[in-house]
Amino acid sequence: EELGRENELVSQYYSLIAQPEPDWDSIAQIYVELVDLRRQEAQAAGYSDYASYAYENIYYKDYFPQDSQAIWQGVKEYIVPVVLDHAYDVELQAGILTSSELDCSVGAVIGTLETVLPQIHPDLSAALDYMLDYGLYDIGISGSKVDTGFTTLLYYYNEPFIFNASSGTYRDYTDMFHEFGHFANYFYTESSLLFGMSDFDLSELQSQGLEVLASFFYQDLFGAQVGEAMADSVIQNMAISILDGAMYDEFQQLVYSEEDLTAQRVTEIFTELYSQYGYAPYEGYEHEWMYVSHNFDYPFYYISY
Repeated sequence: EELGRENELVSQYYSLIAQPEPDWDSIAQIYVELVDLRRQEAQAAGYSDYASYAYENIYYKDYFPQDSQAIWQGVKEYIVPVVLDHAYDVELQAGILTSSELDCSVGAVIGTLETVLPQIHPDLSAALDYMLDYGLYDIGISGSKVDTGFTTLLYYYNEPFIFNASSGTYRDYTDMFHEFGHFANYFYTESSLLFGMSDFDLSELQSQGLEVLASFFYQDLFGAQVGEAMADSVIQNMAISILDGAMYDEFQQLVYSEEDLTAQRVTEIFTELYSQYGYAPYEGYEHEWMYVSHNFDYPFYYISY
C-alpha cells in the first residue's frame, strides 16, 4: 500500500512539473509526503534513518551517509572556487551556442553518434546499431514531455531505452552522448530481471565519460568556434555535476533527518545550501530543486555524480 502511494505521488509530481506554470505549493507538499512515507519504510526495515536505508539497500553503496560529509566539504573548498573562476568565460562562450544555428533534429543527433562512436570503439557502434534497429529511443521534441532525460531498462523485454525531452539546442547532442553511455552499459552488462543493476556509483562514469570523449570531435563536427564552446561547456558541466552531486546529497540528508518536516522548511534548507555551493540567487531560485526529478523518484542517487 505504501509503495502504491509512493508511485502515485511520483506520477503526480511528473504531471505537475511538466505544466507551463507548475503549482509549486502542491509539488512541495508531494515531496513532504514522499519523505514521510520513505522514513516510515526505513523504520519498518529496522533503520533509524532513510539515508542509511537508501545507501545500503537501494544503491548498494559500500560507504555510509556520514562518509559523504567529507565530499560536501571538499566540494565547497575546492570545486566551488574552480567553477566560479571559469564561469564567466564559459558564459561568454554560451552566447556562441545560443546564437548558432545548429541542426538539432533527431536525424542530425543520431547522425553525429553514427560518425563519432565508431571512432571511439566498435563496440559502441554495435550498440548504436542495435538501438536504431529496434527503435529503443524517444528523443524528439514534444510539448507533452517532462523536461528530463534518462535511460532505463524495460524489464519486461530486458532491453535498454533512452528517453530525452529535446530542447532544440546543443544540449541535445551532449545529452544524447550522456544517455548513450548508459545505454551501452545496459547493452553489454548482464542484468538480473529481478534485482536490476547495482553499479550505481559507476554508471555516471560511463555516461559522463562518453560525453568527454565525444567532445574531442566537436570542432571537426561543428566548426572551431561552436565546437570549442560545446567542449568547454561539457567540462564545465562535469565540474557542476560534482558540485550538484554534493549539494543535493546534503540537501536530502538534512531534509530526511528533519523532524516534523514542512514545505517551508524544505525551502529554507535548500536556500541555505544554495549560496554555500557558490550559486547566486535569482528570482524563483527557491524552486530549482523541484526540477531535479531525482529528489522525488531516486533520493540519494545524486551523490553518484
